[in-house]
Amino acid sequence: MGEPDHDTCGGLVHAVAARLTGGPQARGVRLDFTELVMIGSSGLSALLMALRHTRAADGRLRR
Repeated sequence: MGEPDHDTCGGLVHAVAARLTGGPQARGVRLDFTELVMIGSSGLSALLMALRHTRAADGRLRR
């Protein structure tokens, strides 16, 4: 991933939201930051949106 930006962050939020629709067993979302080099305001915003979606689904977001 490198550096999430305005063009790629929507994909992250969409992927988390899609994962949460998989039923009760899909309420856990794990994000892998091993290749993350830097995160800016767009990336932070996407992470917050992913967290909001996860909490709304009574799920858990982990790294």
